[in-house]
Amino acid sequence: ALEGAPAAVAAQTTAASAEPEGPPALPPAPAPSRPPLAPGETPPPMPLPWWECRTQTSGVDIQGGKVALINGATSGFLKGVYPLVANGRWVVYSILYAEQGDLDATIKVTYNGDVQTTVANDPSKGFPCNGNTCLNSIGRYIVEGTIEGGTVEYLFEFTATQSTRPSPDMGSRIWLGAGEAAFTGSTTEAPPIPDGARKTTKVQAISAMTGKPTMLGSKGSDGLDKKGYTFATEARLTVLWGAAVMWEGVMEKSLATVMLPVAPDGGYYTCVVTQAGQMSAYYKYCEVSKNDDKITLSSVPVMKPGEAKLVLTWGDKPKDLDIYVLSPHADPSQPECEVNWREKNCHSSTVTLDRDDTQGHGPETISLHHFNAGKYVVRIDEYKGNPGNSQMVGGHATVAYFSPHTGGIFNYAGTTGFVDGRVWYAIAIDGETREPSACTPAICPVRPQPRD
Repeated sequence: ALEGAPAAVAAQTTAASAEPEGPPALPPAPAPSRPPLAPGETPPPMPLPWWECRTQTSGVDIQGGKVALINGATSGFLKGVYPLVANGRWVVYSILYAEQGDLDATIKVTYNGDVQTTVANDPSKGFPCNGNTCLNSIGRYIVEGTIEGGTVEYLFEFTATQSTRPSPDMGSRIWLGAGEAAFTGSTTEAPPIPDGARKTTKVQAISAMTGKPTMLGSKGSDGLDKKGYTFATEARLTVLWGAAVMWEGVMEKSLATVMLPVAPDGGYYTCVVTQAGQMSAYYKYCEVSKNDDKITLSSVPVMKPGEAKLVLTWGDKPKDLDIYVLSPHADPSQPECEVNWREKNCHSSTVTLDRDDTQGHGPETISLHHFNAGKYVVRIDEYKGNPGNSQMVGGHATVAYFSPHTGGIFNYAGTTGFVDGRVWYAIAIDGETREPSACTPAICPVRPQPRD
């Protein structure tokens, strides 16, 4: 067996709760549309649209992406089933947000029959905690567990002591936000027989917001909260070949040393990084066992409904790429604004460049704190590149779009959008639906090449 080979992962579980009574069950909703997996491809992380895939509810409703008790109710539940794209082991999390108001309100979280925890409506804390140091002190709670199989069967049970909310807003009591499931391998898939000498690669987990390590006890940033938050866990790395686990382990001080032979058939391993408070990082073209002795893998923090982030990463070449986002104004009569390394924010900082990278590989990160109606066009420029010989496709340039309702959507140069000279027109995002689509010349008209 390879060093660092998979070990059993224990979910945080207790006895399952009794099934609540409610209206007749609905059939589970179809999974959101995703590109089909190619043969041998590692499944990417999947969003968990709790409300859309509900089978039974009582006493709860959704407003603005927030699921909470309806006014007048002191108890309720949301039950559902989400079909995953593959059988295997999945790391599942949900995000709960405490609010000022009924401090005795709670949400009990169950995944696949296993009770994970019950979260109280305390806006001064945040879970998970490492001793007395918690993830944050703004009432954001991450409930993570590990499941085996091909579906997420979930139950959220809500209680309150006050039947009337302090305000009409759905979020004035503890509420349920987004969720995600990250594939971390299948016990039925055997890894390929190693061929050739193993290569050592040091892998570091970093924040896509700051470029700094995400080690236990260090400070993170979401680009909004000036206090930031504290990483209450270390990151965990899983290296996969398809569904087979090649290496996995906790990244002590955000670092892991991976020894693996070169990937079969000149291919690439896939790397998945999970960490409480961060959306799952997914690298389809992971540089483990390739040319570099050290690589970095970046992740973004979880977000509230209505927010999004764009992250640009790439391989050994080219030396420097830059991300540009053309953003519509709230007033359609006003001109658009393009955020980039020169123009770091637009429209009263509703769109901001969080990180510019000039040393290669990325990440370069742009936050969309608020969407206006209209179209957001994302393009990538190869700084000082040769328009007749772009290196972005060979360098596996990747634009990842992260939002609570879509999860991570990963777009690759040469696969998504089109390349014009040294510029890759990647995706366009609808400001009303916040859904991305691949650029075409009609959707994303070619603009003047950025100046060096």
